[in-house]
Amino acid sequence: MILVGELSLWVALLMATWAATVSFAGGYQGRRDLIASGERGIYATLGMVVLASLGLWTAIFTHDFSFKYVASFTSANLPKAYLFTAFWAGQAGSLLFWCLVLSLFGALAQAVTSRRHDELMPYVAAVVNTVAAFFLLYLTEGIPAGFTNIAVATQMRRAGLSPAVIGAFVGALYLPWAVKWAFGPFVDVLSSERWGRRRGWILLTQMMMIATILVAMPVDFATRLGLFTAIVFVHNIFAATQDVAIDALACSVLRDDERGLANGLMFGGQYLGTALGGTGALFLASVAGFPVTFIAVSAAIALVTAVVAWPMREPPGPPRPPLGLRSLPGCERLAAWRK
Repeated sequence: MILVGELSLWVALLMATWAATVSFAGGYQGRRDLIASGERGIYATLGMVVLASLGLWTAIFTHDFSFKYVASFTSANLPKAYLFTAFWAGQAGSLLFWCLVLSLFGALAQAVTSRRHDELMPYVAAVVNTVAAFFLLYLTEGIPAGFTNIAVATQMRRAGLSPAVIGAFVGALYLPWAVKWAFGPFVDVLSSERWGRRRGWILLTQMMMIATILVAMPVDFATRLGLFTAIVFVHNIFAATQDVAIDALACSVLRDDERGLANGLMFGGQYLGTALGGTGALFLASVAGFPVTFIAVSAAIALVTAVVAWPMREPPGPPRPPLGLRSLPGCERLAAWRK
């Protein structure tokens, strides 16, 4: 059921992204076919989020302690009423619950008021699905993090590596995230208008994340820990850069009054993705072997790249000054003096 819930969240991400895109386009162009597609998309998103929520509740009520969230917030002797509320006991589950509420009220608004406010409903559907899409996009960001920090670390312990060595490995992976603020100027300055200022970075970093995971797959961390750590460290550099680009895209797409809710949902998606990437990979490893988990995580990132990031159309940003010394204050006189 955990895998069903994880798959449902991936489908919900695709549905929300599609519905947001076609709703904005349909409202702007006045095309009824796109508007109708966006309306169906918001119902499909609600259905997938409901299925994912039922999966989490099932794991809680059946005491599936292989799922990290269940092991962290429940116990075998917890009363039924508290098992129900354990769904939102942690931050990840709480924000999944709010994503469920957001999708539910968006679908209700679509169903109840669509005839009275027909001209506004495409934009209502677009806003609801945009916020939901950022939640689910951060979910995909958390899955590789959970895989490297939880699943790989667990396998290292099973292979006989000491806790001190594993702690050093996990600590090294967090270094790029500690200095990701330094990546911001590169994301802002080194960009392409053709590919999109943020979209180009998201595409590049996701492809490099796939490549580094596949390169790390044949490396035996029990005998070549230094090389394996270096590869996964590079993977986290690209992951942290992707995080910067997604945040910048959110700031350019969302209005000020939408950013608070979206930011909370985005971090909830990341935490939930971390839990799924860790426990889901370990469950898959017990069935098909640990090397298959590298392929599964790479395929998950590739799916988001192909269906979400690649067809994404980023709105153009404000004009930027030209690069070079002439763009700096006072450099025109210096250039003229040198002549």
